[in-house]
Amino acid sequence: MNNFIKQLAPPIFKRIVKYKWKEGWHGDYKNWEEAKKATTGYDSSAIIARVRVAALKAKNGEVAYERSAMTYDQRSVNFPILAGLLYAAIQNNNKLVVLDYGGSLGSVYYQLKPFLSQISLVRWCIVEQTSFVEVGRKEFEDEELHFFHSVEECLEAYEPTIILFSSSLQYLAEPYKVVEGLFQFGISYFILDRTAFVNEADDRLTIQKVPPAYYVASYPCWFFSRSKFLHFMSSHYTLLGEFKNEIYLQLGLTQLRYEGMWFEWKK
Repeated sequence: MNNFIKQLAPPIFKRIVKYKWKEGWHGDYKNWEEAKKATTGYDSSAIIARVRVAALKAKNGEVAYERSAMTYDQRSVNFPILAGLLYAAIQNNNKLVVLDYGGSLGSVYYQLKPFLSQISLVRWCIVEQTSFVEVGRKEFEDEELHFFHSVEECLEAYEPTIILFSSSLQYLAEPYKVVEGLFQFGISYFILDRTAFVNEADDRLTIQKVPPAYYVASYPCWFFSRSKFLHFMSSHYTLLGEFKNEIYLQLGLTQLRYEGMWFEWKK
């Protein structure tokens, strides 16, 4: 009977129920500090512990891949990102050096690693929080995968040809400042993935409450104004293409879809 009722329920009713349960994205905050006070944050020991366990399974081949501390047995290929990486490698003598900002313990790397085997040199550089860097260097780092505390530390060791923000830019306190800092290095390609946009003049700052199936946490999250973000990027990068992600998300009663953008440095 419960399943029958669920099938009859209109989509708007399901959204209201989900909103009432307080999962998803909520609010419209004035500034980061105000939003942060109402959240648990992303740097808790419980989160890194769960991510570590799941990521080790991906590293050891026990699961197809890991994302947000969840493991998956069937491989899901993110073809737009893969295409961007392969294109960058072709343009750089079959060498690929990725600056993966906020890349956790290698979620995207392990997901796409089987498809990068024909590239003559791969260096995947993850810039992350201290706790992730410490675990990454101790249990995950190898000839290809490396962890750094900052962009500057990464660039002392390698020269990235592509920047990747896979569902990470929207969780930074000052995302535009971070990207503006990257402009000075003139890195050839820039990929933004699993990011939601609003068709408004200004960005919207919300609080994301994570479903308990992943882990118990909440943190501030930006929804970027599409027009504002594209204008900002256009000062240094040319938009090569946009793509839709298979994941939908709920902003209050509004359903949005994760998107991606692929940029090339203006020469």
